[in-house]
Amino acid sequence: MGTDEAELERQVRQGAAVYTPLFLPFYDWWVYGFAVRVMRCPPGEFRTFYELNVSEHHLDIGVGSGSLLKHCLRQQLLERVTLMDLNPNCLLAAEKALRPLPVRKVQGDMLKPFVMDNPRFLSVGLNFLLHCVPGSFREKGVVFKHIKDVLAPGGLVFGSTAIYQGGARHAPARFLFDRYNQAGVFHNREDTQDDLQQVLGELYENVEMVQEGCVLFFRASDAPLE
Repeated sequence: MGTDEAELERQVRQGAAVYTPLFLPFYDWWVYGFAVRVMRCPPGEFRTFYELNVSEHHLDIGVGSGSLLKHCLRQQLLERVTLMDLNPNCLLAAEKALRPLPVRKVQGDMLKPFVMDNPRFLSVGLNFLLHCVPGSFREKGVVFKHIKDVLAPGGLVFGSTAIYQGGARHAPARFLFDRYNQAGVFHNREDTQDDLQQVLGELYENVEMVQEGCVLFFRASDAPLE
């Protein structure tokens, strides 16, 4: 492994290490009760977005506490779910949130090819993940190539990310983003909507994006987006 690759892996693991068993019970309060409000995005937008885009056979990457999937389960929108995360604490928390639904857990790095047995998911979600991963969208966008390898024909990839460039126009959001970037929790100073649009557009026929405050919601598919 080269020096650059080793440093990238160190940064990825540093960001994932934040999600400890002590922090995860407060994750939803911090993210949806505080952080997204600072970013001027209504918390309810995340649940609505998942409701509209999740499928019965779903892969979730960067699962957090699993609260959005738990909401979808209550709406009877899920039948088979695979959870993928670098942090085993998040996998356990999301698995617990989804009980009694059986789930498959995969501990893995989204920047590396996925190790899965012929899955073919109908939907893949990445909620509030990309801004935690080092590099620009041109670099960390490799995850969308890995997703295409496990997505069923006509399947949908969707998610959200905190966007710095063109997003953090007001002081509280800039302060939050700057502190998180300095701490190595966020890596979104280079992130732009145009870059994400280009990365997705090179892989999928149809791409749609909507920005709410500093949060960019996106979805892409080779099938028409309804």
